Amino acid sequence: MKTTISGIAIVLMLLLSTFSGAVALAPTYQVPVATYDTANARLNVDSITVKDVAGSEVARVTSAQVRMLNQYTFLLPAGEYRVVAEKANYKLADADIKVEMANLPLISLKLASLQVIPPPANGGTGNTDTAPTASNGINIKDLDFEEDAKPNQEVEFTIELKNLWTGTDGKGIDAREVNVNLMIKGIDDGEDVEEDVEFGMIDYKDTESQTVKLTVPVTAEEGRYDVVAKITWENDETQVFEAPELKKVLNVERDDNAVAITEVAFESDSLRVGDNSQVAVTLANIGKHDEDVRIKLTSIALGLQETSPEFELRESKETTQYLPFELAKDVKAGKYTVTITAYFADGQTVSQTGTLEVEAKARSPVAQAEPVTVTAVSTVVQETTEAQATSADTNMIAGFIAAILILLAVAAVLGTYLQPKPVIIEKRRSGK
Repeated sequence: MKTTISGIAIVLMLLLSTFSGAVALAPTYQVPVATYDTANARLNVDSITVKDVAGSEVARVTSAQVRMLNQYTFLLPAGEYRVVAEKANYKLADADIKVEMANLPLISLKLASLQVIPPPANGGTGNTDTAPTASNGINIKDLDFEEDAKPNQEVEFTIELKNLWTGTDGKGIDAREVNVNLMIKGIDDGEDVEEDVEFGMIDYKDTESQTVKLTVPVTAEEGRYDVVAKITWENDETQVFEAPELKKVLNVERDDNAVAITEVAFESDSLRVGDNSQVAVTLANIGKHDEDVRIKLTSIALGLQETSPEFELRESKETTQYLPFELAKDVKAGKYTVTITAYFADGQTVSQTGTLEVEAKARSPVAQAEPVTVTAVSTVVQETTEAQATSADTNMIAGFIAAILILLAVAAVLGTYLQPKPVIIEKRRSGK
């Protein structure tokens, strides 16, 4: 029996060791990054940062850590990343890379930084090169915004510019076609959210400001996201100039429980008395947890009070619900306010209103279409992928348990077969 137990223990230890080893091994790959200037000479930078597709920082090295920061090798697991190199008075340089097992052993990436070139006298070209040149002439005096935001929140950015552009002869230059590209990096499932702000012409020593609003995507995860402002402008000869970028940080936080109504669309904005219709309500879970949600359509004036069945809304997901309703035949013509309310998290609500226009005259029996019965449905984005992943995990665990049971059975049989047979010792009496 001891032999059987020992055999089973050894088999289990080997199996668990093999399984744990397979899970624990997460190979990393060397990713060397080198930085150059526009003349292809090695350039020491202030920092090199690696971010994942969600915009979260994975690794970062600075000139304070490495004395000559013009090349550095990161160790990264397989995946997609963005590498960003930064240096004062240079254009921020970034590149997207993909680390794959098939590309062993090294992935080489070259990042180029733009040098700052002073403008020629009086804003002239000074040479025959048609490529854009850079200048410190337009300064961002201020980039102001609320640095803490939540998903689905509209953030207001105020950009203030001042023209201090002078030629090599010291004379001031008016800047034409001034444009600022404002960008929140990687906040929309790894994609950027951006807007171009056109300032037009800014005279020498003048200050101009504009405001632009960007909405934080409902899928934005908690984290810190770079806000980058890039300025370009032209001179009288339509040569393009650009200044060093300005970068700040937007911090995104999620509430424990939060749902947003992102869209309300009625089947028709104008109905007749007695009509059957429906409203499509799109909602997003912008909190940290899954929610059980119901939506309700109400209008006291129209006598409407329709409620959907309860449905689950997963964290960071969106869904569209279709809620049917019928107008009474005694409703008067006019415009009516309708309220859509979503209930979640044990009593929390969020509401949005819309307007319906009602015509008093009912449709004739001939023209009246048959009443349509609309069943509330829910379309949740990317649920299939998660279900498949769950199914795959369940199958793997079931297979692992089955393998253990089979090995236990084999060990039990072997133990019984190999168990030594008892030896009978007979004592004989000595005869006289």
